[in-house]
Amino acid sequence: MIKVELRANDTVEISGYVNAVERDSRVLPASMSGGRTLTPFVEKVKAGAFARAINKSEDTELKLNHTRHLGSRKEKNLTLYEDNVGLFAKAIITDKELARAAAERKLTGWSFAFRNPVDSIEPVNDKLSRRELMDFDLDEVSILTVTPAYIGTSVVEARGEKSLFTENRCFEDTAEIVSKCDTRDNNAQQAQRSLIKMRLELLKLKGKEYGYEP
Repeated sequence: MIKVELRANDTVEISGYVNAVERDSRVLPASMSGGRTLTPFVEKVKAGAFARAINKSEDTELKLNHTRHLGSRKEKNLTLYEDNVGLFAKAIITDKELARAAAERKLTGWSFAFRNPVDSIEPVNDKLSRRELMDFDLDEVSILTVTPAYIGTSVVEARGEKSLFTENRCFEDTAEIVSKCDTRDNNAQQAQRSLIKMRLELLKLKGKEYGYEP
């Protein structure tokens, strides 16, 4: 769940889980594996991968829909950490377009972009594989105003004959909008954990189409 707090002067505070660790994704198309498998696959980010990525990087950018710059860790308006659920983000942004989208309840989820994955892929059956991500470079996290869905691999840079790929992953989400004067006791992380549990049940049903059950 994205928690959105509207403040004065087009300032918005946004927090929530960008991705959950140790949980299989929905079934993804083979085209998103970077050529690592020819079958659809489920993907799991191993615990500690986000923490290592944050620790080894000097900065992580914050964007809107993977395109427009909104801030960064270095600019001190983005906080990222990994806990026992996954990658948690908190951002404070002063931006007229984002504030309008938040007020109109158009914020739909989070996404993150990574490069240089260290992973393993094993077949589940003849129709499905499983990918585990142990390590990667975390380039950015994005706030989305588009319908969240997993976005495929895209070439972002080419150096000679070697292409550098960035993989974008979106986490389907819902937004809770609160005002600055809202005094409710809000345990946002607990609410997000409950939402994640419900999504896991939906993922199990989806996997059964491929002869797979987590």
